[in-house]
Amino acid sequence: MTYLVAGSTGTVGRHVVKTLHSAGRQVRGLTRDPSTARFPEGVEAVRGDLAVLDGLAEALEGVVGVHLVGFGGAEPHAPLDNGGDLVDLIEAAGVQKVTMLGAWEESSLEPAVRASRLEWTHVWPTAFMSNMFDRTDEVRAGLVEAPFVDVEGADVHEGDIGAVCAHALMDEGHASAVYGLTGPERLSLRDKVNIFSEVLRRDIRLVELTPEQARAKMESEGVPTEMIDFALSLYSDSEGLEEYNMVNTVVEQVTGRPARTFARWIADNAARFQP
Repeated sequence: MTYLVAGSTGTVGRHVVKTLHSAGRQVRGLTRDPSTARFPEGVEAVRGDLAVLDGLAEALEGVVGVHLVGFGGAEPHAPLDNGGDLVDLIEAAGVQKVTMLGAWEESSLEPAVRASRLEWTHVWPTAFMSNMFDRTDEVRAGLVEAPFVDVEGADVHEGDIGAVCAHALMDEGHASAVYGLTGPERLSLRDKVNIFSEVLRRDIRLVELTPEQARAKMESEGVPTEMIDFALSLYSDSEGLEEYNMVNTVVEQVTGRPARTFARWIADNAARFQP
C-alpha cells in the first residue's frame, strides 16, 4: 500500500513522511522540485502541486491514502481554488483515506472532501512550536524582545502533528474525525525563554515591548502591515486564546505516546539556536 504526502518537504509534511516510512509503509512525497527533496531511503519523490492537476493522476496511481494541505501554487500558502476537481481526481484514482491539515481559514478543499465518499480526518493544530524559529537570531544573541510575553499557549511539536496525520491514514477509527491538537503544557513566551536558557545552558534575557514598540520593531524588519496587525490583534485577545489553547490529549490518543514538550523541541533543534 502506497501513501502520497502533499507538502512533503514542509514543516509538517516531512514528519508525515517520516512516520509512515518508519512504520514500513511505501511513501511518495509530492514536491515541486524532487531534486532538492531529502527523504529517507526508499521514499519516492514525485513532482507535483495540488494547485495543478496535470500530472497528479500519475502520482496517485496505486495510492490508498493521501495527506492533503489546503494551499498550493506559486504564491506561498495561497488557498486552493480547485478543491472539487482535485477531490474528483483523488476519488477516481481509488484512494480510500485522506487527512487534511487545517489552517486559519478553509480553502475550497475542505468542504469538497467532506462532501466526498472519501474517509477523511481533519487535523487542526494550535500554534506550532516551530514558530519560535522566527526568533532564532534573538535566541542566538541572548536577547528576546516582544509584546504580550505572559500570554499562554499550548503550542504543539510539528513532529506530533505529522505523526497524528500519519496514524489517521494508517490506522482504523479516525473517519470523519476533527482533531484539534495541542502540546502537553500551556506556556507563555516568558516561560519559553526560561526553558531556552535551561536547555541551552545560556543566559537569554527577555524584554517586554509595548504594542507600539513591537509595531515599530516589526516595521523596521520589513514585516507587512497586515501581518503586524494580525499578530498584535491575535495576542491582545488573551480571552480568545484561552479557549483555543486548552490542553488536550489527542496526540497521545491517536499515536499512543504523550505529546512532546517544548523542552524536547528545543533539544531536537538545539543546533539551530547556537551563537
